[in-house]
Order: sequence, then C-alpha cells, then structure tokens
Amino acid sequence: MTDLNYKIFLIEPSGNYAELDTSGIDFSTTFTLSDVKDISTKKDTLSKNLTFKGTKNNNRIFGNVFNQSRYVDEAYDENLFVNFSVNKPVECFVLENSTPILKGFLKFSSATIDNGNITYECIITGNIFNFFSRLGDLQLSDLDFSEYAHVYRINNITNSWYYTNTVNETNIFNHKGYVYPMISYGDNVSPNSEDVGKIHLNNLRPAIYTRRYLDKIFTQPALSGFTYELKGDAAFVDNFDSTIIPYNKELLSQSQTNLQLFSFKKNGAQTLSFNDGDTHLKPNIINVLNFPDSFTTALSTVSTNTSINWGGSMYSLFTINRAVTTDLSATFGNVYVKNNTSKTLNAFLRVKSRPKKPYGSFGSSAYNDWVSLGNFDIVGETFIDIISPGQEVSKDNVVLAVAQTVFSTKQDIDFHFSLDLEQPNGEAFDKKYIVSITDSVIKSPGDLNSVVSYSVNYGDTIIPEPVEGVKQKDFIKSLCSLFNLYTYSYLDAPKHIIFQPYNSYYNFCRPQNIKSTVLDFTNKIDYSDKVVFSSYGELAKKYSFTYKSDSDYFNTLYTNDYKEVYGQYTETDSLGSVDEKKIELIFSPTPVVNFGNTGRITPEIYKSTDGINKTPFNSNIRILYFNGIKSCASYPYQIGKMVVDGSTYTFTPYVEIPTTGILSLYGQASHIRYASGETSYNYISDLNFGECARYYFPADGDQLLTTPNAYDAYYSNQLQELTDLNNVLLEVKAMLTETDISNLDLRVPIFIQNQYGNAYYKILEVDYQNRNEPSTLKLQKINLTSSVNPLVPNVPDNNDRPHRPPLIMI
Repeated sequence: MTDLNYKIFLIEPSGNYAELDTSGIDFSTTFTLSDVKDISTKKDTLSKNLTFKGTKNNNRIFGNVFNQSRYVDEAYDENLFVNFSVNKPVECFVLENSTPILKGFLKFSSATIDNGNITYECIITGNIFNFFSRLGDLQLSDLDFSEYAHVYRINNITNSWYYTNTVNETNIFNHKGYVYPMISYGDNVSPNSEDVGKIHLNNLRPAIYTRRYLDKIFTQPALSGFTYELKGDAAFVDNFDSTIIPYNKELLSQSQTNLQLFSFKKNGAQTLSFNDGDTHLKPNIINVLNFPDSFTTALSTVSTNTSINWGGSMYSLFTINRAVTTDLSATFGNVYVKNNTSKTLNAFLRVKSRPKKPYGSFGSSAYNDWVSLGNFDIVGETFIDIISPGQEVSKDNVVLAVAQTVFSTKQDIDFHFSLDLEQPNGEAFDKKYIVSITDSVIKSPGDLNSVVSYSVNYGDTIIPEPVEGVKQKDFIKSLCSLFNLYTYSYLDAPKHIIFQPYNSYYNFCRPQNIKSTVLDFTNKIDYSDKVVFSSYGELAKKYSFTYKSDSDYFNTLYTNDYKEVYGQYTETDSLGSVDEKKIELIFSPTPVVNFGNTGRITPEIYKSTDGINKTPFNSNIRILYFNGIKSCASYPYQIGKMVVDGSTYTFTPYVEIPTTGILSLYGQASHIRYASGETSYNYISDLNFGECARYYFPADGDQLLTTPNAYDAYYSNQLQELTDLNNVLLEVKAMLTETDISNLDLRVPIFIQNQYGNAYYKILEVDYQNRNEPSTLKLQKINLTSSVNPLVPNVPDNNDRPHRPPLIMI
C-alpha cells in the first residue's frame, strides 16, 4: 500500500482550498443510487468513517477546534481555518494517484485528544445529500415570483390560457410563469341552475408551473453554484413541463411587507364630560372615539361609514372592505379619566368589530344605542386603571396593540375604538365622569416590516404566490416519487443535479442498446474470492402507490364510497414476504368534474356537506396537467362578481374582450393529459397511479385502459424486474482502479463471462477502498429476451468506445 497517494482538498465558496494530510488514512467509499429491495428509498454516495491525524496542518485547517474561546462568524463565507465550523459541511475533492474519484462534502463528526494525540473523525457524502441538506427547512412560500406581477383582470387571465401574459412569458414550450386554470374553489358559487354560466372571478387563481418552482429553488442563495437538468425522452419532458401547482389557500390573497393598509388620527384632545345623574344606570358605558384629522387607506381597504355621525364629526365607524389579516397599533399621547360616580370603575381602551350590517341613519341621540347593536366582538384591549369614586387617572403614551388577526373573511367588517368604563361587580352607576384622549394615532400594520395579507379584487396588482406549508425538499422528493426520478451528478460537474426517470436512466440496459453500451468486466472479477448469488430477499407482498388524502368534497365522497384514495394503485406479489412497501406523495389527488353538466371538465377543490353549498378552504398541495384551451361553446359563460346575501345571488359580469363578456373557451386542467386542440379530449397520460372506481366526468373507459398512468409510465418496468422469477443478485469482488471509479457510471451495464456462463448486469453498488484492495460489487442480473442473440456482446475496445463524461452516482 506504499504506492497509494490520496489527496483530499477542502474548498471554500471563494475557490480557496486547503489540502489535508492523509497519512495513514483508510479510505473506503460506497457508490450507490437506490435500494433495489425498497423502491421508496433513494441513497447517496457515502465514505466510511475517515480518521485524520492531528498534524499541524490539519489542526490549522480544522480551526484548532479545541480552542474553547474560538468563535465562528456566519457573516463570512470562509469555512476553513479560524472560521471552520464543526456543524457546516465543506466541499471537498478526492484524488487517488492524481485521478479524481470523488467530489462531495466533508462532514465533521468528532475530534479526540488521547494522551496528547489528536485525531479527527469525518465522513464524505455525495452532492445529493448536501443538496437536500442545504434546503433545510426552506418553504416553497419562501420563493419569490414577483417578476410575474400583473393586473388581476379578465384579459390577463384568458391570455395565460394561450401561454402568453403581460409580463415576460410568451412561449408555450418553456412552460414557465403562471396560468389561470378553470378550477372551482367554491368561492361564491351559486347553487341555482340558471347561474351555471356565471363564474365568480376569485375562482380563477394563478397556478405556477412545476418547472418554475424548480427554477426558483435552484437560484436561491442557499444553493449558490447548484444547477439542475431534467432528462428523459421527449414525451416525459413534455408531460412534466405541462404540470402546474394550483393555488391552495382558502381565499385568493396577497401577502407583503412595507404596505400601510390604513391609518387615521385625531390631533389634540377629544373630551367627553357627563354629569347626568341617574340617566344611565347600567354597569358599563362605551365612549366611541373619532379620528377626523387624517385618514389614509391602501387598495381601498377601509372606508368610513357615512350614516353615523356624532355632532357632525365623521370617522368613528370604519368598514374593512376585503378580507384582511394584519396587526394593528393604536397610540395615545395621554388618556385621562375622572370618576365622579359613587362606584369603583375599570377603564379600558378597546377595538371592536362585527360583520357589516345595514344601519339606517342614526342621529346623535341614538348614538349610544348604535354601539350596542350587532354584538361587537372585542378584538384587542388595553387596561387603563381601577378608578375609585372621586379619583382621576392620567397616563401618557398608552399603546393598544393587536397581534396578527383575521379582520375579515367573506363579509365586510365594521370596527370602532372606544374608551369603556365598567363596574367590576356588575353594579349600575350614574353617568358622571370625564374622559379625555389626546393625540390618537391608529395604524395597520403597526410595523411596516410586518406581513400583511389581503384578498384580491378585480383590478388589483397580483403576484402569483407559491403554496404554503410545504418544505422545498419534500416537494422535490415527492416529484421524484411521482415520476420515479433518479438523481445524480457528474464528477466534473458535481453541483449540476440531474433528475431522470427510471426507464430513461437505464436506457443503456434495454435490449436494443445493451450490446453497444456494455462494459466487459470479465477480467476484473476476482474469482479467488467468494461469489454470492442470492434472491432479492424480503420483497413485499404488495406495493402501494398513493396520493395523500384531503378533506375536500369529492375526495371525501370518493374515499367514503370506495374506502381508498382517489387514483391509488396496489401491485401484489404472491411470492412476497414483507407486508407492504408504500410510496405516498405529499400531493393530494384532484378529482375533475363535469361542472353543472356543461361539458366544462374542471377540478373542484372545496368543502361541502351536500355538494350544493360550497365553501373554500386551505387545501393540501396538488399537481395537475394544464391542457390549454378547450371549447364549451354549448354552454358559454361569463366571469364577474357574485355577491351573496343569504340565499340571494347577484352577479355583475366584468366586460373586457369580447365586449359581450361571454366566453366559449376555458383553460383546462386535469390529472389527465389531453391532446392539444379546442375540441380534442384524446388522452395522453394520467397523473393518477391507477384507474379509479368512479370518475365524476364522462370518462372514456376504453381510453383509460390504454392511457399510461403514473404507475404504468414510471414504475411498472421496475416492479416487473423485481418480481421476475429469473431475477438474481450477484455479489463479487473485483479489482478496480482509480480510473474505473473516476469513470464509474451506474447507468451503464456490465458483462461477465466465466466457466459458468455469461450475463449482463446492472451495477447497484460499489464498495471501493483503493486500487490494491478488491472492491465489492453488488449487481442485478439483466434478463433479456431472445431478441438479443447472441448474448456475448461485441465489446468495443477503449479507443472505439463512445466517450461518456465521468460521473458520480449518488
């Protein structure tokens, strides 16, 4: 082993590097991709534990971690020497005899001092592990799609169906940006049959293409230097690029900072003084405040109620005209209260709200009755003091703060501010007191750095928002599970992540390709060591493929009726011994419906107890195909504003182009991919794993039987291999060199011939130590049909063999 020469370089983001001393190191690495026995598991390249000696050079590179006073400054990109962190992986590059064999990330495990001898324990992981590690807990909602800001109006909605919009996306083949699929979210949907052609605008919500999510993920600072590529045949790439992630929040809304929704104030003092004897005789009094000196509002969020006045002064009662989630701050320069009653009183500053109601015109004499009408709810309050009879209280700089609160959902909300006096024992008291409020300022939000959420109305500027509550790494892993994507990178481009479906990944192993791509490993096998043939061991009795259940009306209806999840599939193996292997996505299935029997085939995502009265809700993340425009000429429709008042539905269309506001085409989305064309409903593929027991639209049963679903397209070949009676695993020792490892490509089949016969194999795993030690190969036999004959390949020599870029499989 004296001729071994390992070099391990640690690389900083700036490109600076340091070489570790590797004297006496025992380097062993496992190169693998997946667990053949568990199709739900993906693996990564991983070195065995590496022990580095505490040389002067290594101590310096590892930042003298034993120095208890050392400090790592996150503000600096450097991650070696004085800024080395035991918790942060460092990019590394491994060479054996000057040949690169691995690019990955070194992870620090521990350091030990034993009788003055220092050692460092580390491992090296592949780039896929580090890729997901860097994503950490980042959410899809952390992604910024602000370049797609546009005006929420009919023309921009319909333009998106033609793969154009007013921002910067104009090309269908890019499948980037956003689109407005026709989906019923149950938002102000009339149950009346005569209203089937009247669509409330807020049911049209921007969906973002799946590809655009990936683009955004890979351009984040956390993934600096990483890129990605989606490989596969043209049909797969086209199908993937046609997928969208629909909007999933209860209401169509926008969230942003640096937005002052509303503010108003009263300069100087407003004073109320009463000495009315026994005219009150109640245990509480509400003194409504007014703010006449300044009133501002963004997006017409708040208006004043003109039917209420107090001595001619306005700005006492305010109405929130859209759904709003925000905080609120009320500041008062001084609050003064004098208690001239015979009872002890508690004083509060409060903000109260209630759903808007028609008030009529109250005069000032009815003012105190108005505030008790409609049962206002206390949204927030500040306790001023307990005030004894004859006592007065004066407090400066009083603050009433309301945390993030949903001030409105579907109905306009009235709110007001008041200084309330209450008798703590519920005893009635005389109306004898003085209250004075000085320099009052109301703001929402109180801090412009706070996030404000508000519902979107016609004519607003809208930014397509990503779904909430989903981690980016879970999103990518679930895409990999849906499409059975294998993930790897090239040795010469370790941060270029490639996603490729199983069938395409093993394209070299197909009968028509294998003879021209195979590598002959016959002379590399060490037959002096043991050769082990084995079965796949504990395979499952059944393999389940399913979406995640959700509580919307049609998913609930289907699950209750058929005791399964819409679109799930189960493959059974009579020879299996383990109960079940399950692949479950984070996505929920989305049944599509023949909307009102109009021929508009649309997803429906809402809650309902009867299928008639519908309510929007925060749904689980979904994935669908966008199929472009489809015709509904027999049942044209309009898009507008549907106002609901009890059982009365009043519709006002938005008329742009065409000038009639009547539309006969719609943007169609479905779990089924349809052929292009306004009237074509020929099936291409299905995102469901299996055929459903029932469909809620006029499905073509014959087409469904022949249309590849997600199981057919991405898993059936792999499962057939697993359950093939001719399948066998082979474990052998092989003498591999650093050059073999540098050029290792787990997609490429190998050929082995000996006195027992010959066969082709897939390489499942390579456990490599060095060129002088035998490596362990774990192989899967490739069972070929008689169409490949003779079995012995025409193996080209090294000069004739097509060039393949070296890669690391992970």
